[in-house]
Amino acid sequence: CHFNKINISHMKLVFLALLLISTTVLADLQQDVTDWYSGMFAGAGVGDLTDIPACLNDPTIGGILDFYEGWASAVADMPNTDLTTVLKTTNNYISGDGKTNANSVSQSVWDCIDNSQDDSRFQKKVGVTLSPNDMKAKAVFIGALTFSSNDRTKYKEAFTTMDEDFTAEEYYNAGNAYTSFASNLL
Repeated sequence: CHFNKINISHMKLVFLALLLISTTVLADLQQDVTDWYSGMFAGAGVGDLTDIPACLNDPTIGGILDFYEGWASAVADMPNTDLTTVLKTTNNYISGDGKTNANSVSQSVWDCIDNSQDDSRFQKKVGVTLSPNDMKAKAVFIGALTFSSNDRTKYKEAFTTMDEDFTAEEYYNAGNAYTSFASNLL
């Protein structure tokens, strides 16, 4: 009987330790994603976040960072910025790994972000939503890259900076680099 009490007490401690670790990991992830969006808002000149942080109470939010980090890495690794390479790299990422990363985020998180005042303010300022699934943003983004070789060079430079910021876990800077470039393009 004494053995069972020790086992149960030990199991309770292990459970509490795991709960504390998972809570800390989620809090760190929430801060990283909040930093990303704060950087995006700063880069676009939208102001501070108000209600998006309340949408980030789900462990699947890591897919948001995975989407943009994967995209930055794919563009940074392009061998050149000719039209074919840029379009192929961008389209392959967005319709492949990017789609997988975006879809790994719970739909309730995307719905919350899509219905936030922050998203409305961002859309009013930049012309597109915060959703990686925004087809208008994809079309405008890819279309703009089609017409200007200068923009393609800036695209690679900005996304290389983003890639470096993600590697350094500087999510605010990565978000800022993204919208500083994209808001001028869109």
